[in-house]
Amino acid sequence: MLNYQIAKWLAGLIFLDQTSKFIAPRLGFPVVFNKGIAFGLFPGVIWVIAIPLLLTVIFFAKKFSPPKYYLLIIAGGFSNLLDRLVFGAVRDFIKIPFWPAFNLADVSISLGAILVLFSLIRPERRKQKGN
Repeated sequence: MLNYQIAKWLAGLIFLDQTSKFIAPRLGFPVVFNKGIAFGLFPGVIWVIAIPLLLTVIFFAKKFSPPKYYLLIIAGGFSNLLDRLVFGAVRDFIKIPFWPAFNLADVSISLGAILVLFSLIRPERRKQKGN
């Protein structure tokens, strides 16, 4: 039952991101094709970095039964991977001045990473308060 709920949640996040990438250009958002990793860094070596990184996150998520925010990273990673397989690059359409273009999958990955970091820091704070 839990695996089905997780799969549904992942599919929903991926669907939301892919739908937004389909609708955005039709609403006038300029689409940028990003061949690098985050912020367009390291174009050309994406497969060397992204695939092992995504597999590592999935491994730890399965091994340690982490909270749902790990799923944000996995769903965002898979959605961007889908873009790379279909288009050869990730479609980014959200542009803020002085910041590289990004998409909802990038927001999902970033939010998941921030929540994971907070979860790693939080137990240390509790130990410090107890001493």
